[in-house]
Amino acid sequence: MQLSDKSDAFGVSLTAAALRWVKSTHASAVLILSRDGFMNWAVPSDRALKNGAFFRTKGAPREIPAASVTAASGSERIGQTLAATVWFPSADLNATVKELTVVCDNYGSTLTLLCLSPNEKVWAPWSTEA
Repeated sequence: MQLSDKSDAFGVSLTAAALRWVKSTHASAVLILSRDGFMNWAVPSDRALKNGAFFRTKGAPREIPAASVTAASGSERIGQTLAATVWFPSADLNATVKELTVVCDNYGSTLTLLCLSPNEKVWAPWSTEA
């Protein structure tokens, strides 16, 4: 069953269903809402947060990576696998992420779901500079 089926079954929006799934899943996933090429907000699952897969969206605008499916401005509901470094520059070069996108024309926004391997760490290197 897909998230769109769940949203229909419970009479909620796709965004609400996706948020509920991300907050309750054991998978490593990040849900992002963007407009005009910039992130409005991003919500990681608990596992993604522990693995360093999250985005700070408060403060300075956070741009959507140019090599991402989301930047191509089309819906990709089945998902496309790409290098995790597209979204997480510090990820292992062999790591991948599955990116699913839904363009919400009514609201002028794009909903993106990133799914990583459960144990894939994407933390940026620790800086020892003072």
